[in-house]
Amino acid sequence: MGLNLFVTQNDIDNGVRGSKTGCAIARAVSRLFGTSDVSVSTHKIFVGNKEYTPTPEVQQFIYDFDNGKPVRPRFFPSAK
Repeated sequence: MGLNLFVTQNDIDNGVRGSKTGCAIARAVSRLFGTSDVSVSTHKIFVGNKEYTPTPEVQQFIYDFDNGKPVRPRFFPSAK
């Protein structure tokens, strides 16, 4: 099962750079699954005991967000 993930402007504005549990992607994943049991890195996304591998586009977004580069709201289809 993949993740169809939408990162909102609110996720970006309120995300914490460099935080595995509070970055923009983590906020979007938390909203999608309705849980705060989320951890994000450029290589893996964990939701509870379930593990997903982010697509290259999600990895780039995480890198850019964490490094203070401009990011915009966007949809990421089927992150594995």
